[in-house]
Amino acid sequence: MPDSLEIPDNNKEDFNYTKAKILSKSLESTLYKLQPAAISKAFPNWNKADSIKSRTDGAKIRTPQFDRIFNLTFKTESEANAAIEILKKNSAILFAEKNSKPQLHSDPEFLNGTQWHLNNDGRNGGVVGADINAIQAWNIFTGSNAVTIAVFDTGLELSHDELTGKSSGDPSLSGTNAQYHGTHVAGIAAANAFNVIGGRGVDWNARLLSKRIFEPSGYIGDANVAQKIIDAVNAGAQISNHSWGGSSYSTTIAMAFAYSYKMNSTSIVSMGNNNGNTTQYPAGNNNLIAVGATQNNDQHSLFSNTGNHIDVCAPGGITNSGTDPRDIRSSALNNTYEFHAGTSQAAPQVAGIASLLKGFRPNLFNDDIENIIKISADEVGNDPYTNGFNNTMGHGRVNAAQALTLLQQNAVNHYTATGGTVASSTGNYSATFYSTLGLAAGNYVVKRHEVIKAVTFPYSFCNVLGAWGRGVGTSGLSVASPNYGEGFCEIVPGTLTNTGATLRTYVYEVYNILGQQIGFYPTTPANVTFAYSVLGNADNYTIQGSNLICNTSETYTIQNLPAGATFNWTANLPSGIVSSSTSGNSITLTKVGNGQITLTATVTTACGNINLTPKIIGVGAPILGMPNFTNLDNQNPYWCSNNTGNSFTIETNDLSATYEARLLAYPSLNLYATNNNAYPGNDVFGYVPAGYYVFQVRAISACGTSDWVETEVESLDCSWNYRSSNYNIYPNPANNELNIEFQNYNNARDIQLLNNKGDILISSQIKKGDKKSVLSTKEIPNGTYYLHINEGKETVKKQIIIKH
Repeated sequence: MPDSLEIPDNNKEDFNYTKAKILSKSLESTLYKLQPAAISKAFPNWNKADSIKSRTDGAKIRTPQFDRIFNLTFKTESEANAAIEILKKNSAILFAEKNSKPQLHSDPEFLNGTQWHLNNDGRNGGVVGADINAIQAWNIFTGSNAVTIAVFDTGLELSHDELTGKSSGDPSLSGTNAQYHGTHVAGIAAANAFNVIGGRGVDWNARLLSKRIFEPSGYIGDANVAQKIIDAVNAGAQISNHSWGGSSYSTTIAMAFAYSYKMNSTSIVSMGNNNGNTTQYPAGNNNLIAVGATQNNDQHSLFSNTGNHIDVCAPGGITNSGTDPRDIRSSALNNTYEFHAGTSQAAPQVAGIASLLKGFRPNLFNDDIENIIKISADEVGNDPYTNGFNNTMGHGRVNAAQALTLLQQNAVNHYTATGGTVASSTGNYSATFYSTLGLAAGNYVVKRHEVIKAVTFPYSFCNVLGAWGRGVGTSGLSVASPNYGEGFCEIVPGTLTNTGATLRTYVYEVYNILGQQIGFYPTTPANVTFAYSVLGNADNYTIQGSNLICNTSETYTIQNLPAGATFNWTANLPSGIVSSSTSGNSITLTKVGNGQITLTATVTTACGNINLTPKIIGVGAPILGMPNFTNLDNQNPYWCSNNTGNSFTIETNDLSATYEARLLAYPSLNLYATNNNAYPGNDVFGYVPAGYYVFQVRAISACGTSDWVETEVESLDCSWNYRSSNYNIYPNPANNELNIEFQNYNNARDIQLLNNKGDILISSQIKKGDKKSVLSTKEIPNGTYYLHINEGKETVKKQIIIKH
């Protein structure tokens, strides 16, 4: 807990706890009783001041509070085990656990073979099609180098022919310390293609970022691995592969994975090879994709772990003989190739599919990727599926082609909804929170509220293929305890239709241990934001292409059309502006002259005919008509300058350009004010003193800039409003005389006309009962003057223009 213990950031491993600043008396007593051999900060270089990170969409994410994690070292394991039980009972300690001891999920090496996991032709007792359907997937998309897969393993042989040019980060060790595992895993996910040697990865265009977490001495420790997970996410890795695990749960590792999820990164982990249903970690953590293994006949690999936390499976092999071609072939050390079997080999295939999906649709969220992979999986094996799931295969063996086809023929529509109602609430209970924005890590007394909201989809769907909540973008949390601050939203089972669904999340009413309310976290029920996605054919197809055709041609397409859809371009295209030619779902327009056109189309699907939103396209130089004066105070043709701004109408229907407006002071034509964000309809300037002005506007586009067009305007001073109903002053501008009429003539007044230096040019006294005063202005030069009407202690001021 904060303020319970402080030690220097640069401490050594043998730092003695008695030299630490221990502010908690109970902790001091406990440590004295335990007598640890050494104490240190688990993250000595962690910058606690850098506690908030910005996600790519601008959202603020709380980083793990790693500065409050400490290592205690004991002489024997039995002492460490005993200490954990004692530390857990101390209120100053949030968690106490041994450094976990995961292992690489792999089996013995194998020699030579073919990559049946990508395209199974039935050899070696296999079943045709018992693969991830990679060949068909590559007919749709072969990946993007804008996507990075982080591989947490033994390091990569960066110079391997299959990995060179795309890999960076930690190299594999050489000599007697060399370990093949990371290089083999990386090749399965993203090995180079068409290099005349070896095989190829699932996404052969993705980049690889190596994070070595196993050394010759073994696992490098939870704190070091957590730091590398944070570093990979901050470096921009959208996908990560973790072919390792163990039976020990690590809070520190869980905090790092939670941060990765909140930053919209997708984590893929292997289930483990213990041939049982014992949960391995990190596969047992939330918000990642846990992968089991299948054989080349689409049956469960006997070594692959099972459990209700499994998500999907992928080819992983069958034997431990070392010569069986039924296992997975990939890159190995010293620029060679080997067979290996295990869930380690299954997980990177899913990482490769995740990378393909992210590259194909860069706007996908991590929950989108996970759900598309699960929806597109093939139900294989002997165990029956209940609602598309069983504990052996999860949602089935992954199918890369089917996953990409879902994206190719349908849209993943991203929606949000705000506000909700409380459906149920718990009583008070204890819960632990880590890395929740605005809430310090700690134990609290809470009351959990289930918040729901029925939503109607913004667009109608012929067929909803799937819908799911997104944690990224949702301000509610899950029911997990400990809770790591990850957003949570789900579709309430049984509520999904083609037109809407009911969403669910949870918020917490949080109290300290004294029973004092701290507040609602992450927000109140009424202010919850739900984020969700809908996969299907919605009536929201759009015409894609440039808003401008400058000198050559531009092609316009209708994208994401479902299978069987037809379309018809219905635009009226003036021959004097463009010529056109069509091909498939695209139309090419070629510039002939200058002007503006409107391109429209009709799409016919199972939903019927859908008229697309017209696309306005500027051709050649931008178009601009004369700007119009917009009268604000009915004193035509004068311009009433007030605090709300002054409006002019720009006459144009060319929405493909941007507009600049400016005011020039007359007669010098010096620049008075500019507006670089003018727009068709109204252009607004703030308060402008009385005087004569020229209003100018021009249009700007990538095709060029139009000439300035202008209109002359005259500004009156309408900013005064004090007792305005008592006076009628006219004309303004004045010529030879200025009239002042008094609605209230029960008071005496003094009237003065002043120049801009404050000199009094005319002075007149108005007696009680006088209804009007006329000032002679025929001898006063043209210009701007100021009328003061003094009535007792109050003065009304009016700007006057004299123009002969």
